[in-house]
Amino acid sequence: LADKIFAEVKEKTGVSTFKHDMGLLISSPKAHVYYHADGPLVMLWQLRGVKRVYLYPAQKPCINDEQVEAILMRQQDEQLKFDESYEKYAFIHDLKPGEFVIWPQNCPHRIENQDCVNVSFSVEFLTPQAAWRANLIYANGYLRRVFGLNPSLEKSPKFLEPFKILLARVV
Repeated sequence: LADKIFAEVKEKTGVSTFKHDMGLLISSPKAHVYYHADGPLVMLWQLRGVKRVYLYPAQKPCINDEQVEAILMRQQDEQLKFDESYEKYAFIHDLKPGEFVIWPQNCPHRIENQDCVNVSFSVEFLTPQAAWRANLIYANGYLRRVFGLNPSLEKSPKFLEPFKILLARVV
C-alpha cells in the first residue's frame, strides 16, 4: 500500500520518497497522542472515526533547535513538554474518514480521538530535501554538543551545508 501511495505521489508531484514506514493504528475513543515531534515527514490517513489534530509551528516557542537535535540524535524520545500558551499557535482540524493530513517536518503536534474507535494509517517517509534537513539538524546538534557552538538552520550559510551533511554522515 505504501509503495502504491508513493508511486502516485511521485507521478503527480515528481517528488521522490524513501524510508517509508507505515503503521495501522486502531485506537480507543478519547485516546490521546501527546505533544511530540517526529524526525521524518508524516502523513496521517483517517479510515474510521474522527481525530482532532493540533499542529504547531516547528519553531520557538513551540519547539527549539536543541529539542529537534536531541530527537534526531536519539538523545531523547519524541515527547515534548506541552505548554498551554502554545494553543494560540495551533492549527486545529477534525480529521474525518477519507481525509489525510501531511504536516511540515519536525512540526510539533498532538491528537485527540473523538468519542469513537479510530482506525488510521500513519506513514513516515523522507524526501531528498527532508533527509538533507535531518542531516543538517544532526550536524548542528553534534557541533553544539561536542564543540560548544551555537548553530542554527536559519542563520547557517548555505555554502557550509555540504560540509555539515558530510559531518553528519561520518558521525
